[in-house]
Amino acid sequence: MTEGQKFRDGLASRIARFDREAAGWAAGRAEEERQRVLAEFPLESWDKLSLDRYALGPAGRQGGYSFCRLMEYGTDDFGSIRGGSAAKHIVYQHRTGEWRIVPSALRGLGEREAWAQVRAEFVTAFAAAAEGAYERLDELESLSYGQALTTKALAVYFPGEFLPIFSAAHIRHFTTLLGGRPHTHSSGVRTWQANRELLELVRNQPEFEGWRAHEVMGFLYAFHDPRPQDRVVWKIAPGERASLWDDCLANRHIRIAWDEVGSLGQYESDQELKATLDQHWPYSTGGNLRLARQMLAFRDLDRGDLVVANRGKSEVLAVGTVTEGYSYDPGAETHRHTVGVDWDTSYAQHFDSPRHAWQQALAKVPATLMREIRRGREAALTEAASPAAEVEEVELPDAVRKVKDLLGHKGQVVLQGPPGTGKTRLALSVALALAGRADRIEAAPEERAAALAELSHVPEGAKAARLTMVTFHPSYGYEDFVEGFKPDTAEGRAGLHLKMKDGLFRRVCAAAEKAPDDTFLIVVDEINRGDLPRILGELITC
Repeated sequence: MTEGQKFRDGLASRIARFDREAAGWAAGRAEEERQRVLAEFPLESWDKLSLDRYALGPAGRQGGYSFCRLMEYGTDDFGSIRGGSAAKHIVYQHRTGEWRIVPSALRGLGEREAWAQVRAEFVTAFAAAAEGAYERLDELESLSYGQALTTKALAVYFPGEFLPIFSAAHIRHFTTLLGGRPHTHSSGVRTWQANRELLELVRNQPEFEGWRAHEVMGFLYAFHDPRPQDRVVWKIAPGERASLWDDCLANRHIRIAWDEVGSLGQYESDQELKATLDQHWPYSTGGNLRLARQMLAFRDLDRGDLVVANRGKSEVLAVGTVTEGYSYDPGAETHRHTVGVDWDTSYAQHFDSPRHAWQQALAKVPATLMREIRRGREAALTEAASPAAEVEEVELPDAVRKVKDLLGHKGQVVLQGPPGTGKTRLALSVALALAGRADRIEAAPEERAAALAELSHVPEGAKAARLTMVTFHPSYGYEDFVEGFKPDTAEGRAGLHLKMKDGLFRRVCAAAEKAPDDTFLIVVDEINRGDLPRILGELITC
């Protein structure tokens, strides 16, 4: 089955679940941003556009919006090109005041002469797009060093001819999804050409007829996000002892210090940033490389990434979702490095013991700790929702508490013992404890059964319940547990048709992805009777 066929299977149901109205609002905001660019940088003005009006970071324009600054920091709704170094802008001013010119063919020229040649290529690109002669774009060598910027500029001035997706990797992902042949890094196909090929694939999908480009983009990222779903979560302290927390919460952002290094967008590598950190903090040289990598990770936070705000080593203030990428505010008195965040203070909690790694301003949050934070939120919400008279902590049996703690540490537990010693009952008791129903562990049989039935119920529209039980046996295989081709029994089909279908494990993973604040548990009974390498496949390494 091709990727295109996989994409089409279930497309109608995904479109039915998609919030197109919200996507329409986003498309409206994107159009407002596009009109701002057209007003400040009319197409006919490009042949006389000055370097200061174009470049990111010229002296004296740090607080204003040059074309490159507007493309990177002022038009997120239209489509993001944030992250990475300023080299994507081809000609830019470094924090030292030195002008950097990326194309090697232009490095012997002064910045004004180099800009004149780059500007001429932009003018040629716009003229070619206006004539529909897109093949001429590939002849523009200097623009090949700033393909994301160039493709976004073309999309701004010619919105019907390009999709608002400017990452080459994301374009390859969506091209494969729609049944096209994505180009490799070494194929020589420029991002603007790959973008137009993706646009043609979208136009060939009848389900998208009448959709605006930003609605299509919103759908693709909502259901087929190419970014890893297990992206790193960062813990970020809002100032010493959370001194900036009120500002961060009110203004929906997170800020870090080290202002002396200037905008992080001007660093092309962690070694370059480390060298600057060494100049200002020479006695921290041993740790400056690690700090440089952490600061660049902060710079490259993307929409949808999660961050945790903390006070000290034992307190979570909130968990936030990144809404706007990195920017540098030279007008701020301190902590000028900023990322936009939508905060959720329902995660606020204290740990029983300090997390010593949190002494640093920036630190990764392990998956096990993130699960603990989510469970702490769930427990607090459950307690808050319960009538005051019923608030009573239930003491867990020793065996249940031990298995629950092991699950929190490792994520999986194997119970071993002779038949009839209560292994399955213990596993189900742990499921009740994890779901906040510890009061039903030793309740009357009918009450316990009712609680377990509630946990095992699959909600309408969901892939799986919070508790899923399965019994392994010699005939159970990979296609049952992970995925595999199975007969398609759709009405009206003659003959045998096979369709790739998710197995139990993938269905539970999909349900967990849709409800990240809930705990999902798979209980495998008779695990020793199954052929584990055959059932688990590559998952056995986990």
